[in-house]
Amino acid sequence: MSFGSNTTDPYVQLGNSGLFVYRVGLGSMQFGWSVGEEIAHDIMDAYVEHGGNFIDTANCYSSWAAAMGGPANAGGVSEEIIGRWLTKQTHREDIVLATKVRAAMGEQFANNRSTFRQREGLSRRWITQACEDSLRRLQTDYIDLYQAHFIDPLIPIEETLSCL
Repeated sequence: MSFGSNTTDPYVQLGNSGLFVYRVGLGSMQFGWSVGEEIAHDIMDAYVEHGGNFIDTANCYSSWAAAMGGPANAGGVSEEIIGRWLTKQTHREDIVLATKVRAAMGEQFANNRSTFRQREGLSRRWITQACEDSLRRLQTDYIDLYQAHFIDPLIPIEETLSCL
């Protein structure tokens, strides 16, 4: 891949990170919900074959599937699908992988989103645990871009930022 700064270059620098990503990222919110694993793998293969390198997911993706008529799960399914796909890739370093933390995971998501602070949010404890869980599901030893999915008004921003 060659990287440049002109507007016709298909790759752009991701902020000040030093990472260069394809201008069109691949979102995976539907993986494990309305898109099954085989088709998801085909989509990622086609995306990479056409120059794509930026895949976005989140720890909670597809946890809402049962409420929308899809398969019941506690979240993490999109990450698991991507993880199984990543194990087949020969150049993990060519993929810029982004995932997110914040949303509720597990039973409390299905139970009217009742809040158990140890299973959601942006506390140091939850971010650390959620990151370890995402690494396991993604079957990789690093995440290129780890993001807060949305704010957590119950946790001081300093605590969140000190952990990210």
